[in-house]
Amino acid sequence: MRSLLICRQFLPVAHGAETQAAALGSEIISLGHSVRVIAGRQNEQWPAEEEINGLPVTRLPSPRKRLLGTHIYLRALKSYLLAHRNDYDVLHVIFAKHDAALAGNLSRRLNRPVVCKPACAGEYGDLKAVWKTMFPRHLLRGIMKIDRLIAISDEIATEWVSAGFPFERIARIPNGVDVERFRPALLGEQEEARRRLGLPLQARIIVGSGRLERQKGFAVLLEAVGRLGNVPDLHVAIAGKGSRREELARLAEALKISDRVHLLGHVKSIEDVYHAADLFVLPSRGEGMSNALLEAMACGLDVAATRVSGVLELIRHDSNGLLAAPESGPSLADALRQWLSAPAGRYGPAARALIEQQYSLRHVAELTAQLYAEVIAERAKTK
Repeated sequence: MRSLLICRQFLPVAHGAETQAAALGSEIISLGHSVRVIAGRQNEQWPAEEEINGLPVTRLPSPRKRLLGTHIYLRALKSYLLAHRNDYDVLHVIFAKHDAALAGNLSRRLNRPVVCKPACAGEYGDLKAVWKTMFPRHLLRGIMKIDRLIAISDEIATEWVSAGFPFERIARIPNGVDVERFRPALLGEQEEARRRLGLPLQARIIVGSGRLERQKGFAVLLEAVGRLGNVPDLHVAIAGKGSRREELARLAEALKISDRVHLLGHVKSIEDVYHAADLFVLPSRGEGMSNALLEAMACGLDVAATRVSGVLELIRHDSNGLLAAPESGPSLADALRQWLSAPAGRYGPAARALIEQQYSLRHVAELTAQLYAEVIAERAKTK
């Protein structure tokens, strides 16, 4: 099978959904299929054709100009899809936005099936973003024409069915994680990782990972740690960049925990962050299915997370992790107290086992390839 993976923003500038798309595309290739990525060329220094992690990437014009940039990109995408219609068997669009609507509108003309994978639900979700555009109903009409919508969480599925997408055309396939790359730390690796990151060797360390933006809720994590009082050997390390770094630093100072808070910035080897940790916390206000949470669980870490989209499918409270209410410092502080009073590593083995059984990248790639075959067969019957 030959799939065209459409992801306007792609590596090297990418967040969770784009990183997941790249990993999935590479894994599908390892299964013996063909994948080409179609992305936007937001930086003129990027080549129009390149290979990233074994994935051939074609970049189309996509200047960083609101409205005009989208128009130019969509026009180039339409031309590409029509000109190369014999070079692919299925279209796989990342994000349910403008390019998904375009693919849906073109699918009959191309006689190629389209699957689309929204990244998130709720306040930060794709559907919410559609309603903020100039012509939301026009976009929705196009999206409703796609063959399958891949829902990575129950909340995403429910949201789109409520918006009118046919339930029978929802495919439930989660995000996946490379369980060989992300695995429990070996003897001595925790100390080595802490040395590389400049973290204290003799401490209990809570880590978080993600963009330093409101959605990720790191201020709530700091508030929760502040509510624990003076726990001198408890430190917090947060990996990631974003506009709220200075705000988080000021909050740590106000909470009188700045000597125990480490803002690591971008960490090239994210495995070091997980291997350095005793607990991973996801304090998000909204997610689809967090890559960072999947990675931390695959590394066999104890985890705590807020009850947002995707999390409830991964964590069973007090079984393989801990849950807290979103946007609630007191609730998250209660979860941290429960973790502090539990035996070390209480939840990690069960977390790792779940990921190995149901969320490995290989398993998700196989499910995705099966979906491709299904929609291709359905389209062949309509010829």
